[in-house]
Amino acid sequence: MKIYSETGHLIIMDPAYLKAANATEIQNIDFVHQPQEAAQKLERSLFPDAYGGLIGLVRLEQGPGLYDVDLQQVAFWDVETKGNKVIFGVDLGSFIIFDIKLIQLLVQRFDHLLFDQVDTEHYFQSLQPQIGDHQHTIIWGRSPLPFAEGWHELPLSAFKKIN
Repeated sequence: MKIYSETGHLIIMDPAYLKAANATEIQNIDFVHQPQEAAQKLERSLFPDAYGGLIGLVRLEQGPGLYDVDLQQVAFWDVETKGNKVIFGVDLGSFIIFDIKLIQLLVQRFDHLLFDQVDTEHYFQSLQPQIGDHQHTIIWGRSPLPFAEGWHELPLSAFKKIN
């Protein structure tokens, strides 16, 4: 799958988390210039009592551009595995990947009712033109694991810059 990053920072999260998002609460967060702090603030706004690790932040070493993402490398989080990886939570068996700059627009455009009524993958395909002018704005992926709930990991080596 391909993803375009304008900022060099991607968010990985369960799409159901968007149901808890409040556009007013996150409108003053600087996602572009302070991505690490912004991702933490976003997570606290969604889950005030959580201990972290539900939203994954990827800093792309090669900066902005178009990337190929090998979703076959998604696995359950293994505390024993070493290496550079991003950890994220999955509650309903799927996840989305998108540039951090798009979170506010994604939250504004998110339709709770439609999301619950249609196939999740097709919902995000239809939402893609509304949140960015690049055809690879968002990736929807399904957990490859039989029991998909829990923390997942994706090695940073799964992101290969195309241009």
